[in-house]
Amino acid sequence: MITLITTTCNRPHLLWESALSVANQITPPSQWIIYIDDDPEKYKLILPKIRQIVPQAEIITKGKIGRVNALAYAHQFVKGDWVGWLDDDDWIDHRCLAMLQKYKNYSSFIYTDFYEVRNGRAKIGERNTEPYSYKRLLENNIVFHFRLFETALYESVGGVDLTFDTTMDYELSLRLLKKINPLKINQPLYYYRIHRDRISANLQLRQKENFKRAVEKNK
Repeated sequence: MITLITTTCNRPHLLWESALSVANQITPPSQWIIYIDDDPEKYKLILPKIRQIVPQAEIITKGKIGRVNALAYAHQFVKGDWVGWLDDDDWIDHRCLAMLQKYKNYSSFIYTDFYEVRNGRAKIGERNTEPYSYKRLLENNIVFHFRLFETALYESVGGVDLTFDTTMDYELSLRLLKKINPLKINQPLYYYRIHRDRISANLQLRQKENFKRAVEKNK
């Protein structure tokens, strides 16, 4: 069983595109947890539509608590033995979960290639050729791919570090890679949207600080 987790803040229009990609999966997730890290009123028009096309969507909120706290809180509701994070401004290829399902016996941590999407145009992500390894990630933050990992593996490393208000996915990946050799699916199955309102654009300085802190913590 696969659980997807999405946290969203001030992006109901982008969340709909993510929902369409989840609804179109050849192998649908058993559960899609959406944490509204915002005023739920902003989403009141889109949520009934999402529930209609993705019946397994579960909407939760405790108000605005920040993305890392929202991720940690959402993990408390995970029912699947595998979990992946889907950003609210990104989407997944319709074959993504079906493809990953085939390889779950080979590793506890699987990731895919990805497309970069700028102004509606998709091209192969520039960092697809850089394979994950603990050593390589210490040198560079290359976690732009779709990642799926066993829930038990996530729990064994202690989950997300709540002291990282950005770059929490990078820091978590470092700890996962200390325990497991990941399997890469050499197909672009994730669409990473590049736009001016994305977190990495608005919080560049903070991300650089957290990157350095994650490296020092995990050396």
